[in-house]
Amino acid sequence: VADLGCGSGLILTEVLLMRPSWIGHGLDISAACIDYAQRLAAHKGVADRAWFIAEDIAGLPYEDDFLDLAIVTEVMEHVPEPELILMGIARVLRPGGQLILTIPLESVTPAHLHTFHSTDEFLLLCATADLSIKRLEPRWHFTFGDDRKHLFALMEKPVHARVKNDAPTVAQEAFAGFF
Repeated sequence: VADLGCGSGLILTEVLLMRPSWIGHGLDISAACIDYAQRLAAHKGVADRAWFIAEDIAGLPYEDDFLDLAIVTEVMEHVPEPELILMGIARVLRPGGQLILTIPLESVTPAHLHTFHSTDEFLLLCATADLSIKRLEPRWHFTFGDDRKHLFALMEKPVHARVKNDAPTVAQEAFAGFF
């Protein structure tokens, strides 16, 4: 599992606590967040299964078709070209791999580079990345700062999506049994 834009590492460490056989990758552009996430993973006893890296989500450091699950919460509104980010995530998901994503709708927060105005706008974005929507729920949420309306999405890379090679990659062999 990879938490892309992991911030403090809270979500990834909780997932690893719930799934003791999984390993996880946390990626965030902030080195300070990565430092905190590493300390949190150690505090929660999952540091041996959690790897964190300071990296821009625009340059995902994974091979094609590598991840079974990606989590992207409250990130897409902070990137200038969300369609490119979503295509990058689709590239690293294996066919049948899933993406859990949350975004604010109708954001009024000045720190956001991109505002999604509707569920339909988000659906158009997903179509450019060849990700199928499994579940999509707009909800009012009072715990995410200034933005009260959020979209919660479960997406999947279709099995018919491009598969580069049937042979397992070195990374897939190295992590066999963990995913």
